[in-house]
Amino acid sequence: MSVLRLILPLLILCLAACSHHVQIDFNDQTFNQNYGTVKLNLPFDIDETAVPSTVKWGEILMLHVGKTPKEGYPAVSGKYLVDQGNLIFKPRFPPVPEQSYTVVFNAKQFAKQLPNHPTLAKLTYQTGFYIEPVEFEKIASVTASLPFADKVPANLLRFYLYFSHPMSLDNPYNYLTLLDENHQPVKDAFVELQQGLWDQKRTRLTVLIHPGRIKRGVGPNIKLGNVLKQNQRYRLILNKGFKDYRAVQMKNDFHKDFVVTEPIYKKLDLTQWTLYLPEPDSFTPLRINVERTLDPVLAHRMITLMDMSDHSIIAGKMSFNGVGNDYFFTPNQKWKSGTYRVQVENKLEDLAGNTLAWSFDEAMPQNNKIDHNRRHSIPFSL
Repeated sequence: MSVLRLILPLLILCLAACSHHVQIDFNDQTFNQNYGTVKLNLPFDIDETAVPSTVKWGEILMLHVGKTPKEGYPAVSGKYLVDQGNLIFKPRFPPVPEQSYTVVFNAKQFAKQLPNHPTLAKLTYQTGFYIEPVEFEKIASVTASLPFADKVPANLLRFYLYFSHPMSLDNPYNYLTLLDENHQPVKDAFVELQQGLWDQKRTRLTVLIHPGRIKRGVGPNIKLGNVLKQNQRYRLILNKGFKDYRAVQMKNDFHKDFVVTEPIYKKLDLTQWTLYLPEPDSFTPLRINVERTLDPVLAHRMITLMDMSDHSIIAGKMSFNGVGNDYFFTPNQKWKSGTYRVQVENKLEDLAGNTLAWSFDEAMPQNNKIDHNRRHSIPFSL
């Protein structure tokens, strides 16, 4: 049973003919920050070519909290688009369990702002729906944290936390704490972005350690010192009060224990990478041994394999087992005899933010002349 099933019937708005109605559909899988859609299905198609750039969709179709819209209360914010002749509204925020909502279609405003379309019989149309209480066995949790290792450099730049469910727009830093080995909170440890730094699915949170505390000679570093002290133990804690997209708290507190090792201040160096080649006509992964652990998220995106016979990117999967500095590329199709190259983007980073172009601890070159789009390559043959 869908956790966001509408248990009050979708009240059909009869727009000229009763087969045409406002359809409200919330998707409990909620990917790509899609918290459901409000679809306005009119007796005619909206002509996208006749929609003026000045149209204010928020005055035409509104989603309100409550059984009836309250005067002076703003509508739920979100995005509008016209798709196959229908007006679609995508809320910015997740629906709340045990909450009523109301959709209002202002036909008068529609006729005023889009005069090239047919008029409708009524000035306004309205419908309501209710969000069923969530099934509590489906409760969010942290499924993984990166880096995997329990030892990190003193100038570690970021953590990644992966969640089983898309999470809320609440400030995650209200629930995050970094404890030192004396069980005391480390103050001013993070870059506290109010809504967090998320991927599109809102299932991966990037936790940035304050770079001003990391870079030597910068004000916060001089005043407060490094966030992480070498040879000390720490615990990163996410309190279970943090809520998912359904406004439901997490199952348990999450914690990650780790030890801090010496900082890394050198640029990445491709001459220190070693390739262990697979046999042709096999799915054996190409093993890439790098000089140090890379940022795990960037490595997936910024290391690619090219077939030099046609200069095409080889489809496959980059993986890291969390132990050592070995990365593995497994192709979707068997390797063929030929020439290849490993392509590495200039802005690939290690755990401390060092790239192939510069060390994070260095001052940025004047006029920021680093070519961030440059690619480096390591050729090999099978």
